[in-house]
Amino acid sequence: MTLIKRADKGQALTYEELDGNFTHLGGDGSYQFPATDGTANQVLQTDGNGNLTFQNVIAADFKGSVFADDSTKIIDGPSGSIFTPSIEVTGLTTLAETTETLTSISGATGTVIHNLNNSAIFYHTSPANNFTANFTNVPITNDRTISVSLIISQGATARLPNAVNLDGAATSIKWQGGSFPSGTDNEIDIVSFTFIRVSDAWTVVGSATSYS
Repeated sequence: MTLIKRADKGQALTYEELDGNFTHLGGDGSYQFPATDGTANQVLQTDGNGNLTFQNVIAADFKGSVFADDSTKIIDGPSGSIFTPSIEVTGLTTLAETTETLTSISGATGTVIHNLNNSAIFYHTSPANNFTANFTNVPITNDRTISVSLIISQGATARLPNAVNLDGAATSIKWQGGSFPSGTDNEIDIVSFTFIRVSDAWTVVGSATSYS
């Protein structure tokens, strides 16, 4: 099923892939699916692979633009050109507030699983010892970075992750400043890791910041 949407009026039409023909029914930009009048005033044609072509249309009669959500291409009515859209923003722009999922972990000690399928931010309470953070379900696409954060609510003795495993494989940490950081007793520490994947190999860099 391919979605065709009228960009000017927000009308949505569905097209069931039969013979690949879209027919333009008039100057108001309405369409009928599938085609019932042969190739007269045909608007769009797809090859079934997300490729769209502009066929047999009278440009002066075609109003507005449409797009197919499986191809991310826009067809401009007046010109008949097909292009990939971009977004330009001017003036004051307000972005909606976003939140991220948090995974809570209590009493960390030994090797502790941090499942990236659940979140990339982990909230630790009352860690019992320094621990190994074992990150699981880590994407392995080359030339990518992955950022994770551990928010640690410290007890009387501050504890931090002093080792990292990526899907069970030990990986050395390059700490900011060149040495393992210290936490702050009874305060909050945030430990941030960045996993860098290049040429099928990992580099892990880490830093820690205390908040009181």
